[in-house]
Amino acid sequence: MNVEEILKKLEFCSMFSYCPKDDSEEGSFAKKVMSWIKNDTVVAVKKPVVREGKTKMIQQEMPMSCYVAEQLKILVDKGYFSDFFPKDVILVPMPRSSPIKKGQLWPAYQIAKAMEDEGLGVVEPLIQRVSPIQKSSYAPPNKRPKPADHFNSMRVSQIVDLDCNHVLLVDDIVTRGHTFMGAAWRIKVAYPEAEIKAFAAMQTISDKSKFKRYFYPAKGTINYWPNSGTCRRDWEPIR
Repeated sequence: MNVEEILKKLEFCSMFSYCPKDDSEEGSFAKKVMSWIKNDTVVAVKKPVVREGKTKMIQQEMPMSCYVAEQLKILVDKGYFSDFFPKDVILVPMPRSSPIKKGQLWPAYQIAKAMEDEGLGVVEPLIQRVSPIQKSSYAPPNKRPKPADHFNSMRVSQIVDLDCNHVLLVDDIVTRGHTFMGAAWRIKVAYPEAEIKAFAAMQTISDKSKFKRYFYPAKGTINYWPNSGTCRRDWEPIR
């Protein structure tokens, strides 16, 4: 089976953004947010609370995964990204670059579980990494693993009866979308009828002129290019 022919376009959405080349105040803060997401850091956020008929702002600490899910739920309730969250959508967290070890942090899983707690889907960790792969963030652009590399290093960990054919791949950061595409191929092989989309808490914006702020909800497509074996993302901010 030529998996590259199965799926060449994958819809995705994201909520935050950062640009590695932007060292402005906003750009530097966005990089902090990126680190908090990747490490599921406990952060302090201000939330409105009604007491004695008056609204007051209080400070509350929560893991970044919970903050991501909370803010995402607000957007979905307002009608944004609603096409990504049909009833009982299956949330599939993306694996790390190496097989998960007991007790190891798994940011994508933490985000997916927090999304489940907000009523945004049901978590099924269907994809696992069976062989380690080069970590994209540590590799130059021309050495980053391609979708086929991800596909070959992943397996569907279990075959279950999906209550819903809608599958949403979940990750912390999306750059080119190679992990998403490789995982989507794996899901398609196991579940040919599945309708697959992707959500990343944050997207990388390589073009400094397109970076505006850290909270920058967007949606678009991850497009696979067979000639190079790579992906390119096309996206627009939501209005």
